[in-house]
Amino acid sequence: MVKQYSDQAIQTIPQTEPEPRPLLNPEHEPKPESFPFERASPSPDSLPPSAQRTKNLVELYFRNLKETKHALFQSESLPTLPDDVWDDILADRYVDIERIHVAYNPPECSISSLRYWCMAFNTYVAGVCLAFPHRTEEFRIWVDNVTILLKSYDSSDHPLIFETERMHRRIIFDSHSRTLDEQTCLEEFNSKIRDCAKSQPSKLQDHITPPPKPAPVSPPKPVPASPPKAAAASPSKPAPLASRLSVGKATPVKKAQKPIPTAPKSMIHEAPKAMERGVKLEQTGTDETSVNSCFGVCSRWNWTDCSLGDLCRRKHVCFACQSDKHSVKDCNASGRKRSRLPPKY
Repeated sequence: MVKQYSDQAIQTIPQTEPEPRPLLNPEHEPKPESFPFERASPSPDSLPPSAQRTKNLVELYFRNLKETKHALFQSESLPTLPDDVWDDILADRYVDIERIHVAYNPPECSISSLRYWCMAFNTYVAGVCLAFPHRTEEFRIWVDNVTILLKSYDSSDHPLIFETERMHRRIIFDSHSRTLDEQTCLEEFNSKIRDCAKSQPSKLQDHITPPPKPAPVSPPKPVPASPPKAAAASPSKPAPLASRLSVGKATPVKKAQKPIPTAPKSMIHEAPKAMERGVKLEQTGTDETSVNSCFGVCSRWNWTDCSLGDLCRRKHVCFACQSDKHSVKDCNASGRKRSRLPPKY
């Protein structure tokens, strides 16, 4: 049965509102000096200008982290980064760029090449420089130094350099008093790479490796001579069938080789003139058809085709007009016909 309530009964129900939470008295607010875990931070005078400015911005951002991130996410140049990475960037904490790479790539992909490392690290640097614009030059110097090292070694050694870079960058960020562009910081990082190359030469070595040394060859041991054994008399075997069938047959005569092709008889009377003209051209230094032009005109070039080319000892010129532009088949001098057939070789 549904109960019916009158308007008067509804009006008698007290409308209670939650009491506001009392604000803390400024006198009762916790002070950092009273925290037992407060650690001594370096004095502002001992911090570099860039580190001091970073510390001041971190304190400003964490006064109201929610409002800070709300204003940050409205920026036009905001890079694509996971939300937890933004918390570490605003707190000036170390960030493993593997988190950025895995967040937007398949799980089986890992940073093992220069291309993937640059993509992830450049995205991370864009986020840091958006929150701390004064650190742009610092990260540019660091990226240039790491890139030079990566290009100096083989691609198989890059994972070891990536791991060393992560370890050294973590040390710098955990100190909160050093920067990546310090000369001492760069020298320490480069020396770690060199020490690693010395301790693990199989991982960091030059592209060209010396050939392996051949194993020493021991001289062969002398074998004692055994006394000669008497050859046992063996019954003579019959000659093979093929040799027996060939007895009494005449050996086949080899075919005679074809003679070397020469010029046709109709052109023999023109050969002395061509030879005389070729010798004159060779003496005057104007003959460019062949280096050794004193061997006469090449009949193969005139009638068919010479496969020797420039190595041919004979001149590649026309029999009729001595032109190197065409052969005798295409010559119109002395009323020759193009339909004339070449000699049979």
